[in-house]
Amino acid sequence: MCCGRPMCWSRAATSGLAMGRFIRLAAIHRLTPANGLPLVLSAQWLTAHLPSRTAFHQLPLAMAIFRLFGHMLTHNTHSLALQQADNGAYRIGYQSFRVAPLGELPGGHRYAVGYNRTDPVIPRGNELCPSFSAFLLRLLLVLWSDGEGVGERRALWANIGRGDARYGRLLLTDSITEDQGITADWRNDWGNLGGHARDHRRVIVSDFRPGETVAAQLWVA
Repeated sequence: MCCGRPMCWSRAATSGLAMGRFIRLAAIHRLTPANGLPLVLSAQWLTAHLPSRTAFHQLPLAMAIFRLFGHMLTHNTHSLALQQADNGAYRIGYQSFRVAPLGELPGGHRYAVGYNRTDPVIPRGNELCPSFSAFLLRLLLVLWSDGEGVGERRALWANIGRGDARYGRLLLTDSITEDQGITADWRNDWGNLGGHARDHRRVIVSDFRPGETVAAQLWVA
């Protein structure tokens, strides 16, 4: 992604990397403009929507970076621009969500450990994502993967059972390195942060490395 005037990205290294991977996946799923990558921001758009650094930093960093290019993405002709409602909630396409501050999570909550204010926890209905970047990947893999001209097929399905130790290792460990895959975690807690929850994980195993043109994923739930 590039723009018509220089911007400082030193504080955005981690979030910028996550957004860069998301853009690659978005291109594979044909959410980006027809002329392809890179996404180009005009100086006119930046001036109109981000007249100052203060305007940029009004959002958590990961969300602020997505805001820079979200308006250029579409899913089945619908814009994926980030919008904010009067009640403090946010919207991307038809999906509404909000930001959960660290203080809202109960003590010992899984997502409270390593909470990142620049890429915060996102509640959406009955679901909870550990970060905004994970939330974007979850939307892309589950809701935005059926764009025009995009085909999907299941290559393998296996039931190992929740009592199997391998289930817990695949779902709850963080041993998957960045060169092996990209994880997108979320949990269904039915709106009760302190109640029983069912964890889900999708692991992107293809299309985040240079030269890859097919997106492949593993879903553990």
